Amino acid sequence: MQPTLYTHAFRVWCAYNGRILSGKLVQQDREDEPAGVLLEWIKAEKEIREQNNKPIRRKTRGNKA
Repeated sequence: MQPTLYTHAFRVWCAYNGRILSGKLVQQDREDEPAGVLLEWIKAEKEIREQNNKPIRRKTRGNKA
């Protein structure tokens, strides 16, 4: 396959997933939470996960002359 096919497939996949998360492709029931509320929950969970993750400590080697 050519690299352009990979990039095209990746763009299509990203667009499809973006539409699912925005609620455009998902039929909403009246009893379900609106897509905006679900997106807020997802963002809040992501922020909590980012706060819990500590930066990776990498060992640095001293320059030896």
